[in-house]
Amino acid sequence: MSLPAPLVQTVLRRLGHWEPPAVSFEGLSKLYEGWCRGVSFDNVRKLVALFSGAEGELPGARPDEFFEAWLEHGPGGTCWPAAGALAALLEACGFSVVRATGSMFDLGEPNHGLCLVELEGRRWLVDPSMLTEQPIPLEPGRYGDHVPVEIEGQPESARIWFTSGSQPELVLCRVLELGVGAERFAERYEASRGQGPFNRLLYFRRNLPDRVVVLRGRTKFVHDVTGLNTWELNEAELTKTLGRFGVSQPLLAQFVSSGALAASLAAEPLPTRPFPELPPSQR
Repeated sequence: MSLPAPLVQTVLRRLGHWEPPAVSFEGLSKLYEGWCRGVSFDNVRKLVALFSGAEGELPGARPDEFFEAWLEHGPGGTCWPAAGALAALLEACGFSVVRATGSMFDLGEPNHGLCLVELEGRRWLVDPSMLTEQPIPLEPGRYGDHVPVEIEGQPESARIWFTSGSQPELVLCRVLELGVGAERFAERYEASRGQGPFNRLLYFRRNLPDRVVVLRGRTKFVHDVTGLNTWELNEAELTKTLGRFGVSQPLLAQFVSSGALAASLAAEPLPTRPFPELPPSQR
């Protein structure tokens, strides 16, 4: 499903583009940087839907609805809807998009949606969950300054090491399926309704020019040049932080009334478990 032209124009303007970006590496870089700093990776709306028992498709399953909700209420989404929305936006701007599935922590199952762009003879990773700040070539090497990334292996099964923002170690994701359709993203997103890592407590990530901020449950993580710093937040601090990052008051009210906020505050902080392997540069 293609995005309506007026919606594309509004989204681009919110991301800082008064004209459609050029179909070039520079255009892609500017658009993706705007996404990384303007669209959070989060499960706010998904938690509201799950905790309130809402019927129908999960929030953001359709790219047009994803963007309409982002424009009105501020949050983004988890990997499947966010990757689907970014892919649709890039296609509307004339880019050649490749949707792919991946396996976070290399578990073997398709538990992550990836967005890739074919441009100038190379394939570029522009992932709305990893938020790498700049397009990353799907080729072996180390990339990025503010948000480091390492790639190993061939594109068909590449292993991507990236910064989660809530732990000092790089996290691993392996490419599983290249060139899937939008319906594959929708199918996997719906499958996550019954079981998934973002169904129990808040996860919210936003990139800033000099740091990465993550809210996970009641814990706030800030990853910057000093390293990884953490704070425990109370209800007022948590809702205030979400509001500062653009989550609307009506949505925050739903987040509270559904019980999602209480569950996030009551949950024990999740342990950070380093992956048993190390990225290539550390072996």
